[in-house]
Amino acid sequence: MRQKVEPVISFFSGSQVQIFRKISKKIDDYKRNIQFLSGDARLDVAEIESILGSDEPYTLIKLLPQLEGRIEASLADSLSGIKEDIQAKLQLVKDDLEKELASHDNFTDEFKQSVKNMFNDVERNVINLNDCAFVKLQSGEIDALQRSAYERIKLQIKSIRDKGKNEGYDTKGLGDESNPVTIINNTALFKTKKNIETEEELNEYLDNLRTALMAILKENRIKVL
Repeated sequence: MRQKVEPVISFFSGSQVQIFRKISKKIDDYKRNIQFLSGDARLDVAEIESILGSDEPYTLIKLLPQLEGRIEASLADSLSGIKEDIQAKLQLVKDDLEKELASHDNFTDEFKQSVKNMFNDVERNVINLNDCAFVKLQSGEIDALQRSAYERIKLQIKSIRDKGKNEGYDTKGLGDESNPVTIINNTALFKTKKNIETEEELNEYLDNLRTALMAILKENRIKVL
């Protein structure tokens, strides 16, 4: 009887209860980030879940710090790689937008800066967040901001051109070479009504796709995400 009671007493009177509580708070984060863990670290998460769910975890709690350490190391390694990839993607998008904005002579510096500033929050998030899943989500946010940025540019071009037509406003630099960019980021344009089974059907599909893209290209440049 004493052998059964002593671990329980030790749990509530020592540091084990703090360890148990700390890991209990972290387990949901580990599960949310399970895809970013190594195979061994995933097994460690399963072992932690087993310990936390045990009716008598007292003798096993001493294993939790070691399991936690291995999981945290795996997450840190993944986080570094994810941040590097997301930051590289963000830089490419920003560089692309920088060139686009520079190609329009009639855009004010204030407008150009406002477009660039759209990415400030996501840039801070990538730097400051320490959760793999949350950092990974910034990739989708970058895509959304990129679409919004080009839409703002498109509307600005239209506004300047409309004003030029109505008031003789100088629209130099906004010729055909600087048509707005239309972003294609969904599969709707590429969907087929039936399976493509023959070369003839493939050629028909490609002809229809070319026609659709050419219609867009008349007044827009095209970027496919």
